[in-house]
Amino acid sequence: MEYKVLNHSNEQQFETLVASYINNGWSLVGGLETQVHPGNGSLNYFQAVTKS
Repeated sequence: MEYKVLNHSNEQQFETLVASYINNGWSLVGGLETQVHPGNGSLNYFQAVTKS
């Protein structure tokens, strides 16, 4: 079983990244997480995926 945590700081590019993994047979694990970078206030998106 493979497991990855995807992340990106651009929401649209993050959605495209996650969709490409789903289209290639990966499954979502858990929920979406966001994190604010304390230095510049940018928002980062995280999503775990798995593939058997």
